[in-house]
Amino acid sequence: MKKDRSFLKNLVLISQVGITMLVPVGLMLALGLFLRDRLNADWILIVAVLLGISGGMSAAWAVLKKFAPKPEDDEKREEYDLMKNWKEEEKGKDQSQTDDDTLL
Repeated sequence: MKKDRSFLKNLVLISQVGITMLVPVGLMLALGLFLRDRLNADWILIVAVLLGISGGMSAAWAVLKKFAPKPEDDEKREEYDLMKNWKEEEKGKDQSQTDDDTLL
């Protein structure tokens, strides 16, 4: 009997995205606090946190793209067949026009 593990997969995905977003923010926050104390410049903390947020969002987007469902192969195949048929029809029209021109 095969168990449905989609719940566990979703739980792992949510956990991974959360950790992927929090780690860069936490590291940049720690770096910003360290640099703020060393250089006595409060603006460094704000810049560091903003960089951490953007880095975390970028990393989370990469993780989500990896797990996103891909289009069905049948849909791709159907679209390919439609384009192939259209090109063949156009080619047939061009061929028939050249045949008509040679008959005249």
